[in-house]
Amino acid sequence: MRGGRFLAIAAFCAIALASCRGAEDGVGKADRDVSAKRPIDDVLAAHAERLMSLPGVVIVFVGALDDGTPCIKVGVDTHTPALERAIPRALEGHPVVIEETGPIAPR
Repeated sequence: MRGGRFLAIAAFCAIALASCRGAEDGVGKADRDVSAKRPIDDVLAAHAERLMSLPGVVIVFVGALDDGTPCIKVGVDTHTPALERAIPRALEGHPVVIEETGPIAPR
């Protein structure tokens, strides 16, 4: 009986840890889906206000990865661990890249 109880507790812990992983890295289940459902411009428009409301974010735009894959770029004045945690790694299947731009001010 004790062995069965141990296995049940171990299984519960594994499931709990797996479900928390997405919350820790800021990426929800839908965000980890590799196939994008909506065009990247629509995704950016839907999430821009929330991203821009984060302290330190100065710009959001559609860019490209080194291999040409479209991505959402988030420009920050200073790349910090707090922003790394707050900004998801993907939005609706599109990768998100954080770039340190420094402050951006109108001319």
